Amino acid sequence: FCGILVPHYDRGVAMENWKAVEGYEGLYEVSDQGRVRSLDRYTTGKRNRLIKGKVLANAHNELGYCIVQLCKDGVPKKTRVHRLVARAFIPNPEEKPYVNHMDGNPSNNTAQNLEWCTQKENIQHAYATGLYPPMGKLTREQVEYIKKKYVPYRYSAQKLADEIGVDIMTIYGAIHDKQRYIRDGRIR
Repeated sequence: FCGILVPHYDRGVAMENWKAVEGYEGLYEVSDQGRVRSLDRYTTGKRNRLIKGKVLANAHNELGYCIVQLCKDGVPKKTRVHRLVARAFIPNPEEKPYVNHMDGNPSNNTAQNLEWCTQKENIQHAYATGLYPPMGKLTREQVEYIKKKYVPYRYSAQKLADEIGVDIMTIYGAIHDKQRYIRDGRIR
């Protein structure tokens, strides 16, 4: 039944369409509204019992993307929800490798908000919509402060971004010395 639209009405989401998750057919489905659910299944072993399927709760990774953990044959795999939605609902005849959130919100995983793109197109979109900041937003003192304060899982990049008033990518650029984020020159 992979690829067949199954209309579904659930908690105010009118006509939500569901398709099997590629590679997890019979185990999980993804909707055009950006939700993922497990399907009813029986356990194996001495006592076969029915486990009811449910809509999976999304977690967010360090960049704000919604992720879910899928499991097949006892092997768990964390997967970005927007990629599941794109694979199921958005044709990709040019085989572009990236999925762009057109509104710039990585939590909005509806099929209408996603499009396949190249890395270059994705970056151009980020600059055009202001998701990537212009270079040179930080002073040398701010970069030194970021590098001293940043401790993964304790003092997060998001907390620093909120504190300083810049986006999280600027913080990561300063931490990893990958781009020019200092007003008067290059990070050393």
